[in-house]
Amino acid sequence: MTLDNETAVLSFINAEATHWDGKPHSIASAAQLLNGGIANYVWKVQFDNSDSVVVKFFPPFVRARPVVPFAQGRSALEHTALQLVQQHCEQNAGERRWSAPKPLFYDSGMHVLVMEHVSGEGLYDLLKQTGAVSCSTSERGAADSDEDVAWIAKTVMQFLIEVASLSPTPEQISAFHTSPLIGTMSAMFARVPTLASERYGLAPEVVNKWLARAADNESRVDSRHKLLFGDLWPNSLMVDLKRKHLYVVDWELARTGHAGVDFTQFVANLVLMERAKSFDVVAVKALRVALLDEWRVWAKASPESTRFYYKESFLKRMLQLSQYYQEEISDLKAAVGDVIETSTELFDVEGLASK
Repeated sequence: MTLDNETAVLSFINAEATHWDGKPHSIASAAQLLNGGIANYVWKVQFDNSDSVVVKFFPPFVRARPVVPFAQGRSALEHTALQLVQQHCEQNAGERRWSAPKPLFYDSGMHVLVMEHVSGEGLYDLLKQTGAVSCSTSERGAADSDEDVAWIAKTVMQFLIEVASLSPTPEQISAFHTSPLIGTMSAMFARVPTLASERYGLAPEVVNKWLARAADNESRVDSRHKLLFGDLWPNSLMVDLKRKHLYVVDWELARTGHAGVDFTQFVANLVLMERAKSFDVVAVKALRVALLDEWRVWAKASPESTRFYYKESFLKRMLQLSQYYQEEISDLKAAVGDVIETSTELFDVEGLASK
């Protein structure tokens, strides 16, 4: 069975074998396909008693491009990551600003994961709505503490720090370290030098130097036992503005690595969004400034931060992501050139949030 239609999804959920503690006794009667990215089928399932869950089916291909194979082993990695996060959040309850959907049921044979349906809206989508994310700033450029960009930036940084502090078992670390998707990601980045040369006129030797340093980041021995989210972009965050809470979703690319990889990918997205026509540029810029300020505070207090090539990791991701902004940025070549020119200043630990 493949869960690519509403009938199949409802049949799966209503089956007696699909059981978890707290499962509603009523019938699952409706399933809505969510905007869960291009890779998977993600459904919101509604029960007759108004309860709801999310059902995620991991097909052996990219949903948007069925001819492209995609290892289903990613389902087990997401399930394991969610279990680790759930345990961490329960042990560190308090007044939390971030969490992840609670995993409810996992069918390893079908590669289906049932999880809690969380509140909020994807940050990427929110930042397309002018004024949705509050961001009034002081003259210095730093976000006021009671504005959305301030608590979101602080929470993103806290998320990165806490994920790196998780303690997976040796078996779990081995599974993350040998993720079947690492090869897929490597193949994607292998196209960056050609992209940079043909579209932006960048010298291959310069780009290859950046990529080599970024590769050094990936091979750091001290990061091989630390969990990395693996694909942090704005819609990885479901934002509940009323509760001031972030839910981090889509953990299938979780692997081992340094938190700087996730951080620089997130910043690369924001920098490109700043230059795109469909976004609230004021809010995006304010969030980027606030997040870099939070990072600088952490970096100054963390000697290990000096051993990571932030700029090169950022440029690698920015170049790879830029191809998705062709319709959004009027002069993409000029925009990419501007980003490269200002990248050193972006990751200056002593820098002030004034850009």
